[in-house]
Amino acid sequence: DVPAMQRFDVQALSNLVVNEVPRVFHTAVRHVPWKPDEEGVKPSAQWIWNLWNFLREEYERILSDQLDDVDERKLAASILKPLCKWCLMPAFVHNTAQAPSANFYYSTGEAEAREHYLVPIGLANTVLDFNQAGVMSYPMRDCLRRLEMPELAKTLIDGGLSSPVGKANVSTASNSNFARLLVATLERPNSSLPALRYGVTSGVLRGGIKPEECLMILKYFNDCMESWKNDPTSHRLLQSIPVFQGMNGNMVSMGDNKAYVLPREIPNADMAAWEKQAGICFLRFTPGLEDLYAGLGCTSLSVTEVYTRFVFGNFATLGSTAKIAHLSFIKDSQLPLLTGEVRDSCVEALKGLEFLKGHDGKLKKASDFYDPYHPVFKMMLGGVLARQSF
Repeated sequence: DVPAMQRFDVQALSNLVVNEVPRVFHTAVRHVPWKPDEEGVKPSAQWIWNLWNFLREEYERILSDQLDDVDERKLAASILKPLCKWCLMPAFVHNTAQAPSANFYYSTGEAEAREHYLVPIGLANTVLDFNQAGVMSYPMRDCLRRLEMPELAKTLIDGGLSSPVGKANVSTASNSNFARLLVATLERPNSSLPALRYGVTSGVLRGGIKPEECLMILKYFNDCMESWKNDPTSHRLLQSIPVFQGMNGNMVSMGDNKAYVLPREIPNADMAAWEKQAGICFLRFTPGLEDLYAGLGCTSLSVTEVYTRFVFGNFATLGSTAKIAHLSFIKDSQLPLLTGEVRDSCVEALKGLEFLKGHDGKLKKASDFYDPYHPVFKMMLGGVLARQSF
């Protein structure tokens, strides 16, 4: 028998959302601009507040029925799955150029927000919450705010922008606590990676991301690596974000390529072409990120290893200017410093390197030439081979 009255749940709600929310907010791939303080806007701030009251109550009801301990984040995501393609998560971009409001119920910065968005429930993990950020996370928080990364609109979701007195009712103050189960937070460093990737790769960051901001991000993940080093998903996400400094100074992503960390003093001369062809990634060493490099599986190379393993083997593909740059660097900056077996291996590699152009226009090894002015060669060869001299 079908009961005469059925419970109105999230699935039932998902079938009716279209009656109140315009189609522009039905998407699974992007944040949609929204003006909650505009008269007549749909959905209204009041409606969003009421919606999250309902969603939170549904979550609490289902949670109370669980017999065993459950992962609350997974449970919350499961309950809201029917709404995953609807933009219903309120977020805002912090206006870092304006002083914080003195109004206590806007203390999160929402009153000075430059822009508001509604974010698809399925992309809730691309929204950040800094409410419980510890002191050690403040530099990272400030960096992400400068990048204008969207933040959870806590005051709005708790009714602060729709309450008649401008203050969230105590009974609804837990709406944002429920929403925090879905969004990213710096207290769980790996949870912020989807938000970072969305911000950096989706083109929403105005003016792009600066090298010093990339360094701040990498330093944060280097320092908290114990919390995510055993999570393969976190590794893949961080490797996919272009925040690593390549040899040409540009910020690059590692992707699926094997990454090598090279000393900073090595010239960047014509290395990009065969780097891409070989499916490898060269990163310029940055002090303080040693743990991060090792944790991500990067191989750190010495100057000699770079030349003997990569540059010499691709020397024929380099342009004339690049060849001179690399050889001058070795002659002037490296050979005088090398000793023992390291020097011997470098010299041995140079002996097999074809870098001198012969009379026929082909590149030859240094050992293929002789000095016609040296007394021994003059005596042994006379004038017979003088025309083939170096």
